[in-house]
Amino acid sequence: MKVSEGNFFFREAERRGESELASSLQQGKSRRQIAKENADLAARDGNGEEVEIWEQEADFYGSLRADVTQDEGSYSGLMDKDDWYERTRTNLSKKLSKKKFGTLLDGIE
Repeated sequence: MKVSEGNFFFREAERRGESELASSLQQGKSRRQIAKENADLAARDGNGEEVEIWEQEADFYGSLRADVTQDEGSYSGLMDKDDWYERTRTNLSKKLSKKKFGTLLDGIE
């Protein structure tokens, strides 16, 4: 579901006075959905740097999911990647890539 579609259903529920449904829709948002909405809000405010940060966060949360097209909980959560582990792995990978590694042929003439 696109961000605008999710907002539409939420606004419609509020407009019709269906507070339980609106609350359910609001609470049922994934972290990826919230990050996408925050990126949209930042774009409306003209804050390009914040948009980039929230889009990266949304992409990260999307990369954790085995299938972002399915609702969370509709399949085994064991198929998704662990948030903490992926952040740690990514940070470590960035640190290691900054170091300069030689090749096997260094020093051979």
